[in-house]
Amino acid sequence: MKRALNVIQSLAPENGGTSVSVPALVNATAETGRYCHLLLSFDRSNASLHYESRAMNIVNLPSSSLELRLPTASRAALRKAVEASDVVQIHGIWTGHCLAAANSARKLGKPVIVSAHGMLDDWALQHKGWKKAPYSTFIERPNLSRVTCLRALTHVEVDNYRSFGLKQPIVIVPNGVEAPDDVSPAEFLARYPYLENKTIVLFLGRIHKKKGVDLLVKAWNEVSARLPDAHLVIAGPDNGGLDSPFSAHGKPDRASSITICGMLQGSLKWSTMAASAAFALPSLSEGLSMATLEALWLGLPVMITRECNFREIEDL
Repeated sequence: MKRALNVIQSLAPENGGTSVSVPALVNATAETGRYCHLLLSFDRSNASLHYESRAMNIVNLPSSSLELRLPTASRAALRKAVEASDVVQIHGIWTGHCLAAANSARKLGKPVIVSAHGMLDDWALQHKGWKKAPYSTFIERPNLSRVTCLRALTHVEVDNYRSFGLKQPIVIVPNGVEAPDDVSPAEFLARYPYLENKTIVLFLGRIHKKKGVDLLVKAWNEVSARLPDAHLVIAGPDNGGLDSPFSAHGKPDRASSITICGMLQGSLKWSTMAASAAFALPSLSEGLSMATLEALWLGLPVMITRECNFREIEDL
């Protein structure tokens, strides 16, 4: 059986959808029986995930405080893993894992696939652009221009690759959804009984400024008075995105029309979605939002921005 190596910077759930989509992709391809897989991460939190698959292993290697450089031991382990593989897929860019994995694969003559996961859209390029502009010119663009193939999540990402000057073949492989057969609002409502009989609008994702939480709260404050039975639930790890919208009045309490849940996982996450009447994601930048896909899977109406790069939703 051929051996595939997948490399990602982090599998920590608080870092977003790739912590779900990448292991799910690896697991799904492993179950075809065509490849056995090793998934390497370099997470300082020593995050680990466990998927039941005889054809996939997940290993977390030591990282450092410098995102662009891996510790010597980790670089050696990465090179050994690349040498033992028939193909290498790199998830994410702008960090040391991408450069190190691509360099090792190139020196060893291994085919390389890179999946940028939305990290080349306009907002992503402008965010910390003072660092990314020179890094793009001298490191990232030359690095990506030498890989074998590029994976895009959407047609928009194809355009992003081409705008970045990359000319390799591109294959579109969207994220997939693994959903339970049956979901119920009971677990969520047991935790938040005061939300029973409320019309819940759900934000689910990292609470980061790029996710547009401040826009959502501003809009909610303007309309909620006219919707007495409506309630906004904000669920996800706080990456500083709550500071701005609530700085003037403080974070909402139980008596308000907004509830902040923190990060929800597993059955509680699905129960929260089952209790909701609609899903909202006013993001400024996305690859292909897992939360949006999951909401659509459950049949929830979704309110998203064009920057979510989900043009197909207009045809639904």
